[in-house]
Amino acid sequence: MSDGTKAKLRIWHPLRDAYHCAFRMARILAELDSKPVEFERIRILDMFVLFPPLLHRTKMPMDMRDHFKGLRVIKPEELFESVPSNAAIFRDLRAFQRVAVSYLAAREILERASLKRGEIAYIGKNVPSDLAESIEVRNNEQKGLIEFLVREYGSLPLGGSDGLFKRSALPGEHVLT
Repeated sequence: MSDGTKAKLRIWHPLRDAYHCAFRMARILAELDSKPVEFERIRILDMFVLFPPLLHRTKMPMDMRDHFKGLRVIKPEELFESVPSNAAIFRDLRAFQRVAVSYLAAREILERASLKRGEIAYIGKNVPSDLAESIEVRNNEQKGLIEFLVREYGSLPLGGSDGLFKRSALPGEHVLT
């Protein structure tokens, strides 16, 4: 700056934006058609919506891996930014995901009673029309990825030796077994 003061550079990243997280979660939930789902499952899927290249670091059944390869998602090493481990990102997201869920519940987009059971139940009719339109547009732009995540990868069991936690190299499975 010309007056001798230093400009402070602020860098925004969707990883640390609870509103962006709420939007991503609403995108996932809209694809689930109001079916209640475990909060931990949504947390995992949210991480992969945010960072699809991390799916390369997961273990998938062969037919699922073949379908994933057809999506042509770039590999983590091809990204401009350096991406830490799946476990580190999953831990970093936790606080923002909890705030996002609280925000969606306060707006009555999520059913509060299900949250007490560790589940998320989406109330699509309570989604404002402009948000619903944005969700639809973004999900259509990433149709292959969002359908793969919700209908295929997200349909795997959550816990156990073949579950999402193990396959995604994430901490927390001990809570589910």
